[in-house]
Amino acid sequence: MRIEMKAACAAALLVAWSPAAFAASLSGQPFPLDPTAPSDLVYMSAYDSGGGAFGVVLSESATTTSPPSAVYLQLFDAKGKRDGKKALVFQSAGLGLAGGVIPSGALPLSNGKTLVSYFDPRAAQSGFVSGMYAQAMSAKNKPSGKELTIAQTQPNQFAYGFLLPLSDGRGFAYWTASNGQTANDSKGKFVSTDGKLGPVDIDLSRKKSQFTGATPYLTGFIGQYATYAKDLSKASVYAQIFDADGKKTGKEATLEENGAFNDAVNTSAIGLEDGSIVVIRSVAFKKGAKLTAQLHDGNWNPVGKQKVLYNDLVEQHYVAHPLAGGDFILGVKVKDGTKDVALEYSRFRPSLKQSGASARIAGVKKPDFMWLLELENGNVFAAYASNGKQLTGQLIKP
Repeated sequence: MRIEMKAACAAALLVAWSPAAFAASLSGQPFPLDPTAPSDLVYMSAYDSGGGAFGVVLSESATTTSPPSAVYLQLFDAKGKRDGKKALVFQSAGLGLAGGVIPSGALPLSNGKTLVSYFDPRAAQSGFVSGMYAQAMSAKNKPSGKELTIAQTQPNQFAYGFLLPLSDGRGFAYWTASNGQTANDSKGKFVSTDGKLGPVDIDLSRKKSQFTGATPYLTGFIGQYATYAKDLSKASVYAQIFDADGKKTGKEATLEENGAFNDAVNTSAIGLEDGSIVVIRSVAFKKGAKLTAQLHDGNWNPVGKQKVLYNDLVEQHYVAHPLAGGDFILGVKVKDGTKDVALEYSRFRPSLKQSGASARIAGVKKPDFMWLLELENGNVFAAYASNGKQLTGQLIKP
């Protein structure tokens, strides 16, 4: 089955920092995540459920030709083994619209439950409305209580976004509504540790810009925006820090100005534990890509010089997440022999120097990144696609 990811955001690797080098290595064998899914289109998200265990949220279709119409939750133990059967979280009416129902993150709650979010287009008096909804799941992987409506669009608008776990245990649900013609309307709402919505919508709009996502930063988050040329040949990328109340703090940063479209798409900012920020850019270079990183302080002032971390990547796509203790982890695509491609995960310090050896997932046909998640026991859960037809998980020891 062909697999796509709509949101690329997960928690960081939970390990303690020390000046000694860390050598990443694979832990155990790879394991299938969706062996029973009948569709050729599957979306996923994942969350840490404690003690090294984790949950994977999948959308599935009833047939090989229809968009996803159901959301399931599958629990895994700390060794990557299935913990019970997958549970139905939500069954859509299935309007047949492009994309269908899409998982959009999950938030572990203080009462032992997990709030699983998803986007779903639903019939309205005039056309359809798209909304961001959520369902609480019990520790036994059963629906608990009624569905929660986080946001709904105006008629005939599509919506997308994510439920982002924050450092203090709360969540931040953000969404963008668009009809594909007018300016995008982006907002967000905090979610308490017991799963209740905050009373205020946070305005995430920026003039003539698209809100492209958020990542955790201290007790708040970093929001990222993009503006595009009409022919999509050029783009600019901006970033803004928001505090724990959802208020803008400090100046806006320009991460990429009028650059090539794909270079802008592959530019991101991640906040580190000490309040510094790393801006990562993957730019087209020869027949592949070159990846650079620049450290900034909390006011977006450069610290030191920009460094080239990789000169010869197979392509521009990468994943990057902060680590507890101040380091960060990068996943890139590298050559494996003369013809094959491997996924390589490496740990970097704030000095932008690599710490220890890399962990490499090799022998996979046409691999692609899907998810990266910290686990409470210090392992990393990495999900990847193979040849666009198979979704697989792998545990990594940092």
